[in-house]
Amino acid sequence: MKAFDRIYGGIVIGLALLTLPFLLGWWASYLLQFNIIAGAMAGIGAGIGIAAILTKRIASQFYNLNTILLVLLFLFYEMAIFGFSMGVPIFNILPGIMAGVYTGRKSGLNGDDSITFEKELKKASLFSAVVLLIIALISACLAVSDPHTAANLQGMLKLGFPVTQAMIWGLIICGGAVLIIAQHILSIKAGRLAYRKAL
Repeated sequence: MKAFDRIYGGIVIGLALLTLPFLLGWWASYLLQFNIIAGAMAGIGAGIGIAAILTKRIASQFYNLNTILLVLLFLFYEMAIFGFSMGVPIFNILPGIMAGVYTGRKSGLNGDDSITFEKELKKASLFSAVVLLIIALISACLAVSDPHTAANLQGMLKLGFPVTQAMIWGLIICGGAVLIIAQHILSIKAGRLAYRKAL
């Protein structure tokens, strides 16, 4: 592995190991009606310890992780980003781009030919698009079921006219399509660049 791959793998694995215990501590405290701050801090402490012990070990095998673990890692980032962005999936294109980089680096370091690489990149891009579509549908359901969505949009964008349900649906459909297309283009470009740099 090259220096970039050690750093990239360390960041991807380390952030997940650090964030997951924090989220578990926060939600466990909330559901059990304990002190949320104490639960979150305990989770952060546990996350730091786990990350310090396991990050380097797992990151050293970053490109040898099995598919199930990679899928779980991808879904974790999708859900975490969706939650932290309050249900607005703008930043949910990032895991798709990361998947493109991962596929490109792995194929390049393994010496895969361009045909094999392109097949793997298309698989990763398709999977990322399906997950993003599901995320967008969940976001759409939350938006149309919230009676305050129209007022929030009107206030946030400082519009001088009322926002109708048709406008909300138009924004959802157009915005979702733009996100999926943008993720596809960026993940393909990032994957191909990563592949060339890894050769």
